[in-house]
Amino acid sequence: MFRSYLLRGIATFGAIACVATSVSAQQPPRPVPLPGMYDGGYLVFQSADSAFKYWLDARAQVDAADYLGATNSMATGVILRRV
Repeated sequence: MFRSYLLRGIATFGAIACVATSVSAQQPPRPVPLPGMYDGGYLVFQSADSAFKYWLDARAQVDAADYLGATNSMATGVILRRV
């Protein structure tokens, strides 16, 4: 019984060591330079060969009300609807 546990433990350790060795042997990928630019209202990041492109676009809808002479404190306010 002890022998089967010992063999199972050795096999498990060997499998983990093989996986850990192959994972640690891989080199991390080099970062791709992405210079930013402003193009027609969008903030654009694009690789030199145009294989990768990422742009940011933001929109917000704001509602605001201000009533002069209102006695109710809830009458004046601002709400962001879609951010």
